[in-house]
Amino acid sequence: QGMLAIAGGNLRAPLPAAGSDEIGRMAEALSLFRDTAVEVEEKNLRDVAEARQRLVDAIESISEGFALYDGEDRLVLSNSRYRELLYAGLEAELTPGT
Repeated sequence: QGMLAIAGGNLRAPLPAAGSDEIGRMAEALSLFRDTAVEVEEKNLRDVAEARQRLVDAIESISEGFALYDGEDRLVLSNSRYRELLYAGLEAELTPGT
């Protein structure tokens, strides 16, 4: 069941305890595989978060107003200068999805 859960993407699935028989050794190997996959997943998530923050910082540093809308004209991202230009003097807040 643990192997099937991991194969299905559930890297947090419980595994049987390691032991000296064939099933126990397989559980130990599967545990090492799972731990490696979890480490890779966590590193990838950190890398994505860092790249996203660099992008936000770069967009925020633009002196002109910047906004990105999706194909359905919903706001994805904007910088503070864009909000200042669009809503000068108002306490309006633009949030993604609007």
